[in-house]
Amino acid sequence: MINIDTSLSSVKKNDISVQQQQTHFSNFLEKYDGYRRLYTDGSKTENGAGCAFVELEENMSFLQILSPLSSVLTTELYAILEAVKYTKTITFSQPQKFLLMSDSLSGLTAIENQGDNPLLFDISAQLQNSPHNIIMTWIPGHSGIIGKFKTEF
Repeated sequence: MINIDTSLSSVKKNDISVQQQQTHFSNFLEKYDGYRRLYTDGSKTENGAGCAFVELEENMSFLQILSPLSSVLTTELYAILEAVKYTKTITFSQPQKFLLMSDSLSGLTAIENQGDNPLLFDISAQLQNSPHNIIMTWIPGHSGIIGKFKTEF
């Protein structure tokens, strides 16, 4: 089952201050108390492309250089895919709860709509075969959210 929460997208970051955004985000996270948080990001510039994710609580980070021909959407989807794969390497006697946070609303929408991109099939398969409860959520980019800042190139 694919669980995606885009409720934060209803608040436009240009309509509220950075401090209000951070307060709104903190209130949002209360709903996911007990979840391990992974922040994902993808990036493309004229110099190249890459993806990353971090789990601050475990001081874990991942960075991968991708083909310079990759689209921005591809970099974002790879970041999500690698974060999902990472969760599957974690073994406990009980399933864990993970919150994967991405600033790519288009990436999360594509995952939810199950398009024909091979990356989408891979992400879907990884999620469906995971022993863990994984929720993906959209968060605003460039808004001072600590974990998000750590993944940005």
